[in-house]
Amino acid sequence: MERRSNPFFNILKTILLFFSFIFSWILIIFMVFGSELINITLIGDEELNLNIKYDYFENGYIANLGPINLNGLVKTKSNINNKELGTYEVVYYIDYLLGKKEVIRKVNVIDGIAPVIELNGEVNIVLNKYYNYEEPGYTAIDNLDGDLTNKVTVVSNIDTSTLGTYKVKYSISDNAGNETVVERSVEVVENNILSSPVSTFRLNGLFGNVMLEKSETEYNYMDDAVIIGDSNIRYLYLKGKYLEGNQVWGKNNLNAGDISTAKIIIHDTNEQLKVVDAIKKYQPKYAIASFGITSASFLTKDVFIQKVEEFFELIKEECPETKLVVASMLPVTTYHVGLQNPINKYNYYLLELCDKHNIAFINISDALKADSGYGAEEYFYCASEEDCGFHLSNKGKEFYVNYLKSVDLSKEIK
Repeated sequence: MERRSNPFFNILKTILLFFSFIFSWILIIFMVFGSELINITLIGDEELNLNIKYDYFENGYIANLGPINLNGLVKTKSNINNKELGTYEVVYYIDYLLGKKEVIRKVNVIDGIAPVIELNGEVNIVLNKYYNYEEPGYTAIDNLDGDLTNKVTVVSNIDTSTLGTYKVKYSISDNAGNETVVERSVEVVENNILSSPVSTFRLNGLFGNVMLEKSETEYNYMDDAVIIGDSNIRYLYLKGKYLEGNQVWGKNNLNAGDISTAKIIIHDTNEQLKVVDAIKKYQPKYAIASFGITSASFLTKDVFIQKVEEFFELIKEECPETKLVVASMLPVTTYHVGLQNPINKYNYYLLELCDKHNIAFINISDALKADSGYGAEEYFYCASEEDCGFHLSNKGKEFYVNYLKSVDLSKEIK
């Protein structure tokens, strides 16, 4: 009996033979021309720079054969040595039967980091007319070349016979040509308080029109006053309740740079408001502003003066019913030797601005000093290396509040 073929199997066999034929040709083409058909695209630049001793970060790649993703087949090899200057390669490749597809990213290990110049002493120096300028010194360190201090070039245009502000320019280049330039400002003035050493610097007796002198009388003006400032001011309530929570408005590190814009905390309600909005809402009769010692740490003289005047004008325009009073920045103990001189100068600038704008000034800084001109240690807290010599102790907080109560906030300033 003759077996009849199944049409379905014949069709299936034909289809399989067709696709086997097509696949065989695709395989042959891939093996012969795979390098042209496979595409490896680098993410990021094909050549990049890497600073010496920095870790290399791989940006990645995309590999495909038409619509087929081949990322899983990509292998990489690299000869990068980030401790030696030079040009290195990262190779990305796919092996196939008759060849290899590869692309290369060049990595140049370079010295692109400029030296660091650290100035000894103050960046802004005040010098009496005809006094000799004595260079406080400097150091220059490079990440690769090491100590370059003896290669620093110093250029100055100081003329101590002529009043004015001068610049001392310090410059250094490392072996790779990276240059650093820093400047020190030297202001030549007639003999005045700004050139006084820390030990003798005092504000008492200056600008008597705006200075509020301490008396033996305890006034009740503080009942109608708020005090605005940094952590030292906040701690008058938070650490001992030397003042009521509604009298203490503050923010840690508040200074002249942000006193007009930052949100301070009203401590009895925990509200966070800008100073001007808080004054408008609570309408205190007196607002005592303490600008914080970070003003002297982080702000240049010009920026400090600009920001203080902006604050004065803001309160004058927006809160005319509240009398603004300025309290001097606190001193620091000898634990912070380099900070007291700038604080002294910025207190002088504050007092000068108060005189210019007819604003009362409370000189509590001098009252908290020891004979050395630094803050008396009995008035300042010291618990650790990070918190020593700039926060008031319990005795200091009590002294501070009693001092505020013994000045006449109602004094008319003309």
